[in-house]
Amino acid sequence: MEPNEARIGNFVLVPQTNSKVLIPSVPKQIQGITTRAEFEVSEGHFEMMIKIPSKHCKGIQLRNVHLEFIGFRKINDYQYIHKVLDITLEDCNEFFMWSITKSLNIRIDYVHQLQNLFADMTTNNFVPEFNSYFKQKKENEPVQV
Repeated sequence: MEPNEARIGNFVLVPQTNSKVLIPSVPKQIQGITTRAEFEVSEGHFEMMIKIPSKHCKGIQLRNVHLEFIGFRKINDYQYIHKVLDITLEDCNEFFMWSITKSLNIRIDYVHQLQNLFADMTTNNFVPEFNSYFKQKKENEPVQV
């Protein structure tokens, strides 16, 4: 993952800190981005900041449960509409598509891309919060990524 794809507040998958294998598998919120292309995330009970090279991170695959969590509702078999913002997304099975005009479509594959879309569309750079979603899933069941 490139550091310019993400912003502070985005959720991405990072490798487990106690693992020798660098497979992105743990959802974490980016707290900072360094000039050395590292994402700063908090770790452990005391939320110590650790730096992880962005090349070892990847996006969290966007699913319909993520959309519903932040206020989208299903309007038919393949479309979701947001309750506040004027965004309608089409479910293309492996990704979502936002058709701005007939000839301008934006493909959204990952949670952080949707967070960035919200931030760009709102005047106060609002980034949808997924913290409670991932904490709830961590406690109850495997995270759907």
